[in-house]
Amino acid sequence: MEQLRLKLNGKNNVLYMGEDGKWKSTGKKTKEEAIQWFYEQKEKDEVTFKLFADNMFIDNSVGSYRYLQEQTGRHSHESWWYEQDKLLHRYLIPQFGKTPIYKMTTRQIQAWYLSFKGVSKKELSAEAKKKIINCLSTVMQHAVYMGLIDKNPCKDVIRIKCNNKGRKVFSEEELKKMFPANDIDLINVWGNLMWATYFMIMVDTGWRPGEIAALTKEGFFESYNGIYTTKSVNSFDKKIQDTIKTTEGGYAYRIGIVSDRTAKLIKRLITQRGEGLLFTTFDNRILCSTLIRQKFREKMERIGIDVTGRPPYALRTTFMTRVANKYQREQVEELMGHKQWRACYDKRTPEEVIKKVSEYRKVCSQ
Repeated sequence: MEQLRLKLNGKNNVLYMGEDGKWKSTGKKTKEEAIQWFYEQKEKDEVTFKLFADNMFIDNSVGSYRYLQEQTGRHSHESWWYEQDKLLHRYLIPQFGKTPIYKMTTRQIQAWYLSFKGVSKKELSAEAKKKIINCLSTVMQHAVYMGLIDKNPCKDVIRIKCNNKGRKVFSEEELKKMFPANDIDLINVWGNLMWATYFMIMVDTGWRPGEIAALTKEGFFESYNGIYTTKSVNSFDKKIQDTIKTTEGGYAYRIGIVSDRTAKLIKRLITQRGEGLLFTTFDNRILCSTLIRQKFREKMERIGIDVTGRPPYALRTTFMTRVANKYQREQVEELMGHKQWRACYDKRTPEEVIKKVSEYRKVCSQ
């Protein structure tokens, strides 16, 4: 049997698919009870990794792992489930599928973790391996919950250290090429008013791409040159969601102060667009991450700026690095939407840090 398959027969009987392909009664009234009963009836060697995990990230029937997570408000984005299922079937089931789950040990997993490569036989980054081992740990932890094993063997696996160095910032010279002083030249670089305004907001505020893409005219406060949102674009679902990325670990809103020039561009765009989103495709679809990255890459190649390792998100890193030289830590965190310092965004040189501290001390001593 490759996976557990259940269905309700009326209101009070749950059936399971037997190895002979026929539906049989579990004698249980709910799927949650039936899942527990099913594994209790199997011999240990029959409960393989594939049998247990195969539909773990797509089955949301009552009592399933996904059902429990969704009922408790965890992993609410469809993209997370899609990514886990992809990792499960690309890396984990091919390796561990036939192994009885109780026989999977820390040493076995450790040896595989250090040696396995990508599907194209290329070396994977520490960050990529981290996602895969975390997916495996999620499966094994659920096996603990289901009573199939006593301990998650992934917990004692020695992990490869991930060095999150952040993204390389854009220099002042590059920014001048990207955002020339003349509006005609600016629009020529980006192709039209909408894209010019979009990326001007990004460099002025450090907002994430999806947050800018969800902006409406109601979020523009002209008297302050301010913008505000509590929404963002979910590129996986291609929908506007009522949360921003840091809602759980940061502020539930984003604020930004734009330059006078960007404010004028926003006002022009509002006049063109009217109601609804300020940033959409020509046929009124929302801007998703793939299109934004593609447009950014095309425009930068056209003006001769290397964007290797520097997606649009690198403008956020550039923003924090610049404002960290002007404002106090609390102000920077507020603008970034963080409640604690994110060192990976701070790319100031030692000289810039010292200069800022020196200037601040002078102000305090006056």
